[in-house]
Amino acid sequence: METGIVAYGVALPRHRIEAREIWNNWRNFTLDLFDTMSIGERAVLGPEEDTVTLAVAAGRQALDRAGISLDQVGVCFLGTGTSPYATKSAATVVQDALGLPSDMLVCDIQCAEKSGSSALLLAAAMVEANQVEYALVIGADTLNRHVAPGMVLEYVASAGAVACVLGKANPIARIEAWASHACDQNDYFRVEGERFIQSGSGFYGWVANWGLLDHIIPAGQALFRKAGLTPEDFLKFAVPQRTGIRPLMVMGKLG
Repeated sequence: METGIVAYGVALPRHRIEAREIWNNWRNFTLDLFDTMSIGERAVLGPEEDTVTLAVAAGRQALDRAGISLDQVGVCFLGTGTSPYATKSAATVVQDALGLPSDMLVCDIQCAEKSGSSALLLAAAMVEANQVEYALVIGADTLNRHVAPGMVLEYVASAGAVACVLGKANPIARIEAWASHACDQNDYFRVEGERFIQSGSGFYGWVANWGLLDHIIPAGQALFRKAGLTPEDFLKFAVPQRTGIRPLMVMGKLG
């Protein structure tokens, strides 16, 4: 691909809570595992913060850093699994708040934990095909608003947003190759009308690792084949990281 990330922005809630403070209320987790899994603190949403406000803050930072005219942006995608709206588009609210033009493609992309990366690949394809000059992609979630008190996931359920401006001119990081893996698993879900996420298959640790390894390992192996690379060719590695032990689990499986 010629397409890459031209600029980026990040938004995180200011407030924090220590995992051990949550534990003092519930005592439903083995205390020693906080150190083993590198669980320390997580973000706490303010009264006026949600997925949209975080997305707007990250998007504004990315656009400012890109130094481009808003009229040059032809796509605005918001990838999220925790939209504040059941039917209304959250992406159009972000578009309007950022002052982006109305004659652009604006979409909400929902695909669980893959929402942000899926939006990124879709937008990159638009830029690569010369359909638009620049694309704004935002991944934002407020998981802590949708985890029931006392659920083990509460210790790591945080919130934040990252935005990327994609283009072909002077990217700071180019998309060299990509691979995906998808299948239906009965792990975490939130049905219509429900605020809180449910677990469909037993203990949190087993469900989390099951979904993580069964998706990232095949995707990683497919990427190696597609790009003609090996694990030794990479200097940096990033995965969805609710806990500090997750990267080690994946790295061990991928070699």
